Amino acid sequence: MYEIYMIEVGDTLDSIARKVGTSVDNLRDINKRINIKPGEYIIVPASDNEYFEMYTVEQGDNLYKVAKKFGIDADTLILLNGLKKDDYIYPNQQLIVPRDMVDIYITKQGDTFDTLTNGLNTDYETIINQNRKLLLIPDQLVVIRKMSI
Repeated sequence: MYEIYMIEVGDTLDSIARKVGTSVDNLRDINKRINIKPGEYIIVPASDNEYFEMYTVEQGDNLYKVAKKFGIDADTLILLNGLKKDDYIYPNQQLIVPRDMVDIYITKQGDTFDTLTNGLNTDYETIINQNRKLLLIPDQLVVIRKMSI
């Protein structure tokens, strides 16, 4: 999962990477072009939160095995982690995965709130209340915390 970071006066790639807990190489991978000017925006990995946790890849894991373990499809796992379908994962690599009791939906071109409510089996208010920004653009992550019964 990713967040948008506004570059502040005095920021460098190194200082931003330290602030958000990632590497300069990861920032470069996520942002194809980085312009370090105050007021500009870049994409950074989101910190661990109530919806996601970090999973440490184990020997023998692959994207499909990890996805199955967390009840999501491999394409979703790939998008969550900024990977490509042909990328390999390695032992001790960290992946973002949904926590128990969390449903996720990655938007597609043409999605509407009706698509989201049907795809997540919930109502409009729940979607709005549990997601900070919804633009309904392709590849946007929408999360819903499932209520225990």
